[in-house]
Amino acid sequence: MKKIIIATLCSILFFSSCKKSNSPDPTPVFQSYLKFKLDGVTTECTSLINATYFAGIPDSVVTVTGAWANGSIAFRASKKPLLTTGTYPFMSTKWDHGTIWTQTPAARYVAGADTHLSSYGGSGQIIITEQSSQYVKGTFEFITVQDPATGIFKTVTDGEFHIKRG
Repeated sequence: MKKIIIATLCSILFFSSCKKSNSPDPTPVFQSYLKFKLDGVTTECTSLINATYFAGIPDSVVTVTGAWANGSIAFRASKKPLLTTGTYPFMSTKWDHGTIWTQTPAARYVAGADTHLSSYGGSGQIIITEQSSQYVKGTFEFITVQDPATGIFKTVTDGEFHIKRG
């Protein structure tokens, strides 16, 4: 009798431990990214990755920012009355731009017009492939004008971003 009780308990434990969980797999956490080549060197932002979204205001502007060990980047696209998917070229007469800040040397490199509407020139574009109030996704590239202090310009190619907005 003792052997039957032990065998029954062992089989109950064995079959109950093989039971599959009824809970669904956890939803993966959204991971924003912002990466590009800066003068041919692969660069990926590791902090301060953000894409603006202002609830209650018509969604006509997005500013994307990010930072890495030796600098930071910001670029902006706008379209009134409403930002949509599409290509947004940088122009010195429009507030769309791309900007790189470096720590070594300490300098700012701009393509398009900066936030103070100073005309800088250079060239570039942002292509928004997907966008909503939750996230924005696309590609970008730009060539800045020369920084007056350093005499250097910067080339940004193969830029990609997929960023949670907020």
